Amino acid sequence: IVMPVTKLLLARLNNFGKSYSRRNVSSSVMGQFFAKWFAHPFTRYVPLSKNVEFHKIVGVTIFIFAFFHTLFHFANYYLSSVGTLFFFTKFGWSGTTFLTGFIICFSMQFIYTAATVRVKNAMYECFFYAHHWFMVFFFFLLLHGPIFWCWSLIPLTLYIVERTLQVMRGGRAFVVTRVEWVKPVMAIKICPLDKTAFDFREGQYLYLNCPYINTYEWHPFTISSARGDLSIPG
Repeated sequence: IVMPVTKLLLARLNNFGKSYSRRNVSSSVMGQFFAKWFAHPFTRYVPLSKNVEFHKIVGVTIFIFAFFHTLFHFANYYLSSVGTLFFFTKFGWSGTTFLTGFIICFSMQFIYTAATVRVKNAMYECFFYAHHWFMVFFFFLLLHGPIFWCWSLIPLTLYIVERTLQVMRGGRAFVVTRVEWVKPVMAIKICPLDKTAFDFREGQYLYLNCPYINTYEWHPFTISSARGDLSIPG
């Protein structure tokens, strides 16, 4: 659920694949190895650009499994409470699993009810803040399943690294020189105060934040300028 939204990792894998497809070379042996395998056959069958759709599929899958996981636990407890508690206690159950499970389901309620397209389009702030219940979800999931850290260590670490880099890079200031509506696209002309710290290619996208509106909202915009436009005066 976290891996599909680690955009820096996905971009790096995608770049490896494309660079290998174009030149069949790489700057290092390790880089060439990854480029080869992420170009053929990985990126051929796994569309990295569809990461959001994959994130949604994983989310729906988690919801289905969580629903039946909870249902069968209660059914098992209802049909054989003595035997269930005996075996749970034998394997180290201390009684907190019901509490952590309830909090996990409670956080999922906020995440899933605000994740619909209708809510996202009508009130993005509701979608954005409700989605951050994932921190509660993962924290109590680590307490709920003693070995869950084995499965979550790599993706959560990658996600934390990415968010840290986003915070560090998010402080770069840009000047908005022009905004125009060219149906159906809002075109925003911006210029970084430090041109040497901003490297891009046409077709990429970046996230913009307007602190005057909201400090925590970041919205994606596609870059349509050519790579050398910043070197052109004006």
